Amino acid sequence: LRILQLLRLARIVRVLRISRELSLLVMGLAMSLKAVFWVFMLLLVVVYIGGLICSVELGRSENVDLQETFGSLFASIYAHFKIITLESWPNICKWAMQENPAWVVYFLGFILITNLTLVNVITGLVMDGVLENAKDEDWSSEHM
Repeated sequence: LRILQLLRLARIVRVLRISRELSLLVMGLAMSLKAVFWVFMLLLVVVYIGGLICSVELGRSENVDLQETFGSLFASIYAHFKIITLESWPNICKWAMQENPAWVVYFLGFILITNLTLVNVITGLVMDGVLENAKDEDWSSEHM
């Protein structure tokens, strides 16, 4: 059974050799892994700091929803992950605004820093790796 699974993996590698575009994409991703790792580490630090701030400030609130969302550091980090993915940030922001309307500035700033900036930096790094790899690739044998 394991041998059959390895043969399937070999077929995937064969597809990478056949498809130049897919090969460029995979190689570009591999070339940019170091930079992407450091961007993810920066994202983790930003989420951790945001989780600390919100667990201290909003975790002690009398609002039950805020206590559940930011009551512990782990819950607060998870809430910040949900904010990055834009899953339930309107609800979280609404609950926080009931405490103080200035929290909307924090959450919008957090979304701008994490979602719109760092995630797009990751996309740019991967594409830079793809373009760098495509520049090194010999495209003269490509027939149109």
